[in-house]
Amino acid sequence: MPNVNLGGPTLGQIGVLVICGTGTDVRAYRTDVTQVAGSPLASPPRLALAQNIPNPFNPATEIGFNLPEPAVVTLEVFDAQGKRVQALITEEARAAGPHRVRWDGRDERGAPAASGAYFYRLAANREVETRKMLLVK
Repeated sequence: MPNVNLGGPTLGQIGVLVICGTGTDVRAYRTDVTQVAGSPLASPPRLALAQNIPNPFNPATEIGFNLPEPAVVTLEVFDAQGKRVQALITEEARAAGPHRVRWDGRDERGAPAASGAYFYRLAANREVETRKMLLVK
């Protein structure tokens, strides 16, 4: 069977839609469709917060995120105890699409942050994502 995708639906050769189940329960349905666009099986676009690069880092790192639609964004860095270290973006309107923000490893007073684990949290349009990063000196 061509183009079998064990992770979910895929379009095979000659317009055959292959839907894989669990174990040996695999079903194939023939269709004239040659392209799946706006498929109800596709998830709606979501806020996406990327892992910082580099990680671990010293002295600075970049944090990437993608907005599926324009949004008011807040991006903050917290220490392991949950105390805010730095606000990188504070309720700022951003366009849909990819964005990158640099953190220089300093707190809000401009003092260098200590080595250790930090968390960065992105909030946009009632969605929140958090990731962990490591500052090593």
